Amino acid sequence: VQTRVAAGSPPAQGIEDTSELARLREILGDLERAQSIDDPIARAEATSDWADRIPSDQIVKVMARLSALDLVGDPGTLLLQHWTKTEPAAASAWAAGQRDRSLREKVITTVALAWAETALADALKWVWSLPDNEATVPAGTRAEMAGNDRALALPLVASQPASPSNDELILSLLRDLSAEDPGATYEWLRQWS
Repeated sequence: VQTRVAAGSPPAQGIEDTSELARLREILGDLERAQSIDDPIARAEATSDWADRIPSDQIVKVMARLSALDLVGDPGTLLLQHWTKTEPAAASAWAAGQRDRSLREKVITTVALAWAETALADALKWVWSLPDNEATVPAGTRAEMAGNDRALALPLVASQPASPSNDELILSLLRDLSAEDPGATYEWLRQWS
């Protein structure tokens, strides 16, 4: 699999000095080498290692140089997950600012799921703050996010305005939580009676 980063593509916005441009070319060269590995498992590991090694001050510049296919493929997804775990506010702002609707939905989903692993409440609040959030973040993604900590997610979801997708998510969380921890489910339901 070849990466779709063009070696001769113009410099990303904000790159002023040649040492920074050289560092960006080195990072993209590392990605090309990782993506050229034939073994899919070794390629995935090398791409994950690549994403983890990128300094936070270079992430936006690298993202700007990746093609749309790479942004939603392994390189972009791994880099975005890494960025979200280290700088969730910056990654979420970048994702929400994407203009291409299809790309925006994919990167928002990536950020939401990665952020939910480390800060579920913040991730859910961010998703709810997005304009047209029910269309942007599918119900399945919300359920996957909430699955990281059902007991924490349940009151957060219940505090949102009623909607078919929120009602469905509450019922799903109650079913799952009752199977895991009937006592916690009973206590939560008792608060609402």
